[in-house]
Amino acid sequence: MVGEEVIYLALGVNEKEKKEVRTFFPVSSRESTEVWKEVLTDLKERGLKEPLLFIRDGLKGLPQAVKGIYPKADFQSCLLHRIKQSLAKVRKRDREALAEDLHKVVHQREKSRFECSFKEFQEVWNRIYPEVISSWERGLYFLTTYLRYPKELQLFIYTKNALERFTEEVKRRTKLIEPFLNLKPQRSSFLWSQKR
Repeated sequence: MVGEEVIYLALGVNEKEKKEVRTFFPVSSRESTEVWKEVLTDLKERGLKEPLLFIRDGLKGLPQAVKGIYPKADFQSCLLHRIKQSLAKVRKRDREALAEDLHKVVHQREKSRFECSFKEFQEVWNRIYPEVISSWERGLYFLTTYLRYPKELQLFIYTKNALERFTEEVKRRTKLIEPFLNLKPQRSSFLWSQKR
């Protein structure tokens, strides 16, 4: 019998830009602080020291769990997910222009320039899309965490696209393979690195 199950992945990037899947796990129950605490505790027991940053896109309970297990860690909300969410609330005729203005904001590499670009973005779009603007205002602190890091790292940490590219590759490859029957996930770590 073959069934579908949601699998969560945690991808780590070290200071040498090496990417590894640190863990993967099925979530049989809803996302919660307790579920994430269990996952983070397992990572810590297997040797994950104090990570600098977690990049997320609205996983319920994760911030509280991280602060309990890794209190020094920062959070970055995925900017590309926020852009997609914003564009979904915009009329089709305005999407291209609003997307272009948002990209001007998020491609800034200094906080002062980001704030200046964001202010221009607010002035142009607040009258037409106040909900989009207020959503960005509420999340601004976690949307700009990447700007506190060196410019060389900013391209890697403003989004979680590296993880999404990896999962798309897994999906692509597993479509070619017959399903493994009765496969049970193990608690051990699955490490992945790509050689070029």
